[in-house]
Amino acid sequence: MPLHTLEISELLAHAPIFDDHGNLISDKAAKAHRWKNHFEQLLNHPSVPCPDLPSTVQEDQRPCQEPSELEVHTAIRKLKNGKAPGLCGITAEMLKASGDLGILWLTSVIVPPPAVVSPPAPPTIQATPTVSVAQHTVPSVPIPLSSNSLSYPSRLMVVS
Repeated sequence: MPLHTLEISELLAHAPIFDDHGNLISDKAAKAHRWKNHFEQLLNHPSVPCPDLPSTVQEDQRPCQEPSELEVHTAIRKLKNGKAPGLCGITAEMLKASGDLGILWLTSVIVPPPAVVSPPAPPTIQATPTVSVAQHTVPSVPIPLSSNSLSYPSRLMVVS
């Protein structure tokens, strides 16, 4: 068979290979055995022990500011057009075209709403009403209605 009509796979099937010691192997059965040993060494190596990982995830303790509307606007502006949308189906072009209302909406999605504090429960009304009377002290000095009705002595007399 002329050399130019052989395919590459046929050439490789007839080409000799090296054994573990660097000697050429041309026997078909010996080459098959050598390929078997090669792939067993390549694929069946002992597993690498995995280091013990902590069982709990430690979160970053640094304080994190919530993003402002300006930061959300800047991030939307930096998105590349023509990319595939995420699971929600919203593309970068949609966010960019949404304008100020879209920025406000996206900011409200990112920033959690403030915690609502429920007012205290009103006191329960008892079945039998109780009445308590408070004692009020009434001043013994009459209270004038206007400052013109007061009369102050013009002189004080000291009696010894």
